[in-house]
Amino acid sequence: MSKLPLDYENYVFDLYGTLVDIHTDEEPGSIWEKLAMFYGYYGAHYSAKELKCRYKKLVDNHEKKLKTDLENSTAYSHEASPEIKIEEVFMQLFTDKGIKADNELAVHAGQFMRVMSTDYVRAYPGTGEMLENLKANGKKVYLLSNAQRIFTEYEMHDIDIFKYFDEIFI
Repeated sequence: MSKLPLDYENYVFDLYGTLVDIHTDEEPGSIWEKLAMFYGYYGAHYSAKELKCRYKKLVDNHEKKLKTDLENSTAYSHEASPEIKIEEVFMQLFTDKGIKADNELAVHAGQFMRVMSTDYVRAYPGTGEMLENLKANGKKVYLLSNAQRIFTEYEMHDIDIFKYFDEIFI
């Protein structure tokens, strides 16, 4: 591996597509069957097809609302395509069935789906060594990403790169 120029004191990275290679696929019916079973354990009974359709509709509605809010406000004008808070979608799936779930359960539902839909998540070759080199040379390392908070930290721990970051901004 070639030596990095260390001209700066601070280094800012995005995560997915920059440091981490990930492939997810939410289409297989088996994912929705298992997720419907998960929801059913808590009294929110869905068929796999119903759950998939409702999920996609909620995501679409949240994205449209966010886009409208952005068009009518300057609050997020710096961000071309901010992400919705996906845990709100998972919470609404409980609420739609009359189940009063807490945020922790909604997050767990989202994380369960993420695990089921992830084929792989891995650091690109040399990522760990690069981050370790920056830290060894006294540099500050930051993550700035529009990723979903409910997945990011866990995946960073899993691929053993979380420890290199001074701060994480999502």
